[in-house]
Amino acid sequence: MNLVIEYKGKSCTTSRLISEKFNKQHKDVLKSIRNLQCSNEFIRRNFALSSYMNDQNRKMPEYVITKDGFSFLVMGFTGTHAAKFKEDYINAFNEMEARLRNSISSMSRADLLRLALRQEEEKERLLIQTKHQEKQLKESAHKVQFHDKVLNSNSTYNINLIAKELGMSAVTLNRLLNEKRIQYKQNGTWVLYEKYQNRGYTKTKTYTYTDSNGNQLTSVLTVWTELGRKFIHFSVSNDFLLRKVN
Repeated sequence: MNLVIEYKGKSCTTSRLISEKFNKQHKDVLKSIRNLQCSNEFIRRNFALSSYMNDQNRKMPEYVITKDGFSFLVMGFTGTHAAKFKEDYINAFNEMEARLRNSISSMSRADLLRLALRQEEEKERLLIQTKHQEKQLKESAHKVQFHDKVLNSNSTYNINLIAKELGMSAVTLNRLLNEKRIQYKQNGTWVLYEKYQNRGYTKTKTYTYTDSNGNQLTSVLTVWTELGRKFIHFSVSNDFLLRKVN
């Protein structure tokens, strides 16, 4: 027979277990608890009123009792085997408390290990994210430097500037030039159709830069000359205005 149980993380026994071990009627143990000469605070901390279902499926009262409550209760128990029963109970309480301590320690170590693992995973994720963001920032900075260098040139015009002059976006202007079969896209770069090549409308600007991995790379951008700028104004402006009116 288990003399001690775990209750809310503590080693406890019950009034029924005590009655069985000490060969007493359960009603007499309940009466002894109710007649204890101790403070209400001690009763509250060490005797929890509970219930169980008897053989007739009736709900009956019992108490869940702490080690201190047990010691106080059985202090006055007498009889041939009372001392032996008390010793058995004390040993059972000590064994349960040892198991609970070991269980709590094991759980704490496991929880700490899981927490440390989660923290390491989060640190690794943030490190990867930071490296990725740094790489993107470096690449963006290289592109900005390249475009600024082209835009600052006195002899050429970026498509964004020409589009702004015409009151439209660069995307719209590139689409119109494509629809009019003036340019097409090749490997991510706008290229003039053969009919318009070698007329001095465009130039290609090649820019060498170092990427975030330390590799030397080149980037090519198509820009328009003054002649090309005038050609775009002549080819697109009237057509675009007519579309807006219609």
